[in-house]
Amino acid sequence: MLESTQLRLRRRWSVALLVAGLAVLLAQLGHLLAYGWQVPAAGSHTYFPAAIHLVGGSLAALLLVSLTIVALARLQSGGRAHGPGWSLPLLFSSLLLLQVSVFLVQETLEAGALPGSRALAAGLLAQQSVALAAALVLRWLSRRLGPALAALGTTPPFRAPQPLPGWLLVAETQVVGLPGRRPGASFSRGPPV
Repeated sequence: MLESTQLRLRRRWSVALLVAGLAVLLAQLGHLLAYGWQVPAAGSHTYFPAAIHLVGGSLAALLLVSLTIVALARLQSGGRAHGPGWSLPLLFSSLLLLQVSVFLVQETLEAGALPGSRALAAGLLAQQSVALAAALVLRWLSRRLGPALAALGTTPPFRAPQPLPGWLLVAETQVVGLPGRRPGASFSRGPPV
């Protein structure tokens, strides 16, 4: 009983850390949307173009690896596996809270003061759309990735096809048009007459 409680608590902490790490990355995408895809590359935003490339590449790589695992599990087990997914409202609200917090801290550090109401509204709207899209993707992946990892861990690995048994290779076969002849028998060939 105690082990299952500790395991459940450890799993919750790992999910919380995953969501927090993704929220920090996703906050940069929301930051980009808040500026209307036109973040100045000078001044306090000199780091931003490189950060966006790094964040976009990291998120794309994580998604690609996750989808590859799900696809391999489907190929190996021969079917779809669904488990209980994470709560969509909880994912959305936690991602939004963390992303807006990162956005506020980032804007405060860049400007040296709290952001104005206009920047705050733009940031909230942008972070909201990114958090919703990310929550939907995480919900979908949470239903499939756990069972996929379990299926890959429990099923036997891929095996090469076994050669045909010897009795099947030596069996007599009939060649069309030549009854009683085996395919390996020699034929008398000569020039046409």
